[in-house]
Amino acid sequence: MKVESVLFANQAATEGPLLNVQGGGWEHYEVPSFPAQVRGFLCGVLVVDENEVGALTAVSLSVEDEQGEEQTLAAMVMKDRRQRTHPQIPIRQVFAIPFSLLVKMPHLVTMHLRYGDDSLATLAFEVRLMPS
Repeated sequence: MKVESVLFANQAATEGPLLNVQGGGWEHYEVPSFPAQVRGFLCGVLVVDENEVGALTAVSLSVEDEQGEEQTLAAMVMKDRRQRTHPQIPIRQVFAIPFSLLVKMPHLVTMHLRYGDDSLATLAFEVRLMPS
């Protein structure tokens, strides 16, 4: 399994084989004050190996805290029912994982998408104060 695309979004949902995204692609999150609750979705498209089709797939999302320690935020189990449509087209699986975390001060939030022990993607965004 590998990632074809991944991004942060305000809202995201899977509907059958499609991914619906609203407010996606951000690199910072502005809050009125600290501490603050940060909410969003990590979403995207995975490419599934032929031998993974029909199997339960567990994907997890973790975040690094201020000390660089990883904490699991969420996990998602998928069962892909799609078959290959053409030999040259990969088998794709969309995903949308909600997250919510308390941020005590401005800093860079780094998140990791994992498939078992394998790292699929690492993304980061800055949490900062809204301009006055």
